[in-house]
Amino acid sequence: MKPSPWPLDGIKAFSGSESQSQIIKTGLIETYLSVGNHDDKFYLIGSKGLGKTTLLSYKSWLYHEQFGNAYKSNTSTDELTENLEINAKTFSKEDLFSFRSVTDWKTLWKLTLWILSFKIYGLEINPQLDEMIQKSSRLSTIFSKLLANRKKIAAFPQYINEFIENAKKIKSGVAIFIDDVDQAFEQCFLSNEHYSLDDEEANAWPAVSIWVNGQNALIAAIYAIRRQNHHIKIFATIRTEAYRCMEEQMAPNYEDHAIFLEYDKADIRDIFIKNIQLIPDEQLAYRTGQTSIEQFLGFDDEMNHRFAVDYSNEPRKESAFDFIFRHTYGRPREIVHMGKQLHGLVTQPSYHKLSRGEKIEKVRTMATQFADKLFADYRKQIIPNFDYDGKFMQFIKAVPGNVIPTEELGRLDTQTTRLYYSLGLLGRVEEYPFGKKIQRFLPAAEYNYTNLLDIPNSEFYIIHPTIDQVLLKYHTYGDFYYKYCIIGNGYPFHSPQGDMPKQRAHYIPKELSGHDGKVPADGNACSIREYYNHFFGDERIPKFYGTYVNEINLAKRVLTKLARICYFHRLNKSFAGAQYAGKIRAFTQELEDFSITRPYYNIMNEEDIDASQSKFLDKLFGRTIALGAILFLDLRFASIKKLLLTGPIDLKCEDDPDTVYQFFRRSFFIPNLSKKDQSLSNDSKLPEHRKAKQSIFDTLSAFEQDTLIELRKIVIQEVEMTSDTDLFIEPAHAEWVIQNVMNKIWNPFQ
Repeated sequence: MKPSPWPLDGIKAFSGSESQSQIIKTGLIETYLSVGNHDDKFYLIGSKGLGKTTLLSYKSWLYHEQFGNAYKSNTSTDELTENLEINAKTFSKEDLFSFRSVTDWKTLWKLTLWILSFKIYGLEINPQLDEMIQKSSRLSTIFSKLLANRKKIAAFPQYINEFIENAKKIKSGVAIFIDDVDQAFEQCFLSNEHYSLDDEEANAWPAVSIWVNGQNALIAAIYAIRRQNHHIKIFATIRTEAYRCMEEQMAPNYEDHAIFLEYDKADIRDIFIKNIQLIPDEQLAYRTGQTSIEQFLGFDDEMNHRFAVDYSNEPRKESAFDFIFRHTYGRPREIVHMGKQLHGLVTQPSYHKLSRGEKIEKVRTMATQFADKLFADYRKQIIPNFDYDGKFMQFIKAVPGNVIPTEELGRLDTQTTRLYYSLGLLGRVEEYPFGKKIQRFLPAAEYNYTNLLDIPNSEFYIIHPTIDQVLLKYHTYGDFYYKYCIIGNGYPFHSPQGDMPKQRAHYIPKELSGHDGKVPADGNACSIREYYNHFFGDERIPKFYGTYVNEINLAKRVLTKLARICYFHRLNKSFAGAQYAGKIRAFTQELEDFSITRPYYNIMNEEDIDASQSKFLDKLFGRTIALGAILFLDLRFASIKKLLLTGPIDLKCEDDPDTVYQFFRRSFFIPNLSKKDQSLSNDSKLPEHRKAKQSIFDTLSAFEQDTLIELRKIVIQEVEMTSDTDLFIEPAHAEWVIQNVMNKIWNPFQ
């Protein structure tokens, strides 16, 4: 019978001969599955989600199939592995601190495994010991009973010596298959509240030491028993994070008997396709498709990225699988889990009626949202813990986007960034000959928590795509997403050189207030046009450009926060009990992090025009916010003024029209504003307001126009892309915002 697709339970993933063809057999896996008298690969080492349980089950099945009763085992064809469970409810905090030595765990494991081996073979053991374990022949019971008698551990070596003296009584094969050791130690020790009272500053985590030493001691015990009797073969799964903390001199010897499980992208693709091939034909989106992925999703050609473009401003493209893969950490269970979610989507009757573009958007939305779940799952796997609400949130708020220039990384906490680099959440850009640059992330869960890696030098650092949904809570897609690259392990990296037009005309507004900005006014030493001409002079653009763009990007972040506040206010007004007040307060509070209030009234009266750079940048920053708020957010002019000068935002603010008009004219040189209109509504019934907006927009520089058009696109797409996230209390609210707010945002091209 054909197996079911997308198995998530490792124990059920391998269910006998019918599952053999579904196992991806890399060279390492082929070695691991080469069973027999010369089989000496006892340790299968890998992180969560790599399929250790499946492969251990397969190995156990092979022993039963090929050798039958020639090998006595702790398993059967119905139960291919024995999963450790520890019952140690009486383990006190004092025990925790005193029992973290790897030596004690070695002793426990050696005695447990000797007892189990003798029991499997049918040999008697010391009666006192048999009474201690209540005559059990199950791994978990033996281990737990010995642990319960840990006060007698000083006598355990005597029992071990008895087994060694009688080891020759086992004259034929014994095969033991042990799984879930990491999980048993985690549930027993790490998940118990008083066990987590550890000293982080001193790197003294006794509960974590037990988790690590409990697994590494098993490795040592298996090796020791194997040396005493080559008929005994004990196979176990071990977490990579534990093994990375191995400090024993015997580590090279252990590695001779270990398989370090890893997969490349091609392996993961094979797993994905093999599962698609298990789907019944009637459940495929396009059963006559040319490829398995096209049959599954209904498309397999290249997907346009929403924001990343090439230097010609054309969308960057990627294949459907590449898109899906980069939203995982590259582990089999994740791609299977992702496939299972997509399977549920593509089998919906409504999916088949969608156009190709609509199918792409559905798949894109589901994959990016599910990536957020994968990140949440990964956080739970981090040993000793992942400080999500503290250091991670500080990191997310501090980063400029998903690409971090090296100078920006230096402003972040070094220990935090080293951790995220070691976890594979923060990547780097590797440079190769002839200018080639490639993005690299370390594999998930390959780190050593006691000795974090130093971050290699890199021009840029990159944030893993699984974190995009968290970034979205404090940024927007168009804000945090680096313009020129699709972010993903192994993807090329494109530097921002193409983003620097050389002609000053690109930056200088077509019209400025105050005699068209041609003569000094309002106390400034030079005319506003002279400041523009100087600061955007051809020879200065490379120096001034980076700082200017950073300020404009910050202004865009302010405007996207303001957009959220505005439509949340509309939702509260339109839906009884919508309860967006908390979100409004949160986003209003976040505005304080953006240094909005600045001395915009300052006069640029320095004789040296370069000395006015800081003041000029402040004005350009405030000008961008004012223009976006006037043209697209329909804020009262008085509300904009109050936000910029004193904060926070007050949507009902009133002020003297003459004063407000003078503020925008003198501080931001915005022409074509009218004293009588204190807001320019998007109401289609007011064509004069739409005409007034167009007249303002037409005076702007090409750069400002491009920036504001991009902002408009960002605000609209963000609502469309986050309708199923916690940004909105109900998905219907997002649809209401799209229909009643987003669809009515002023468009300069209509």
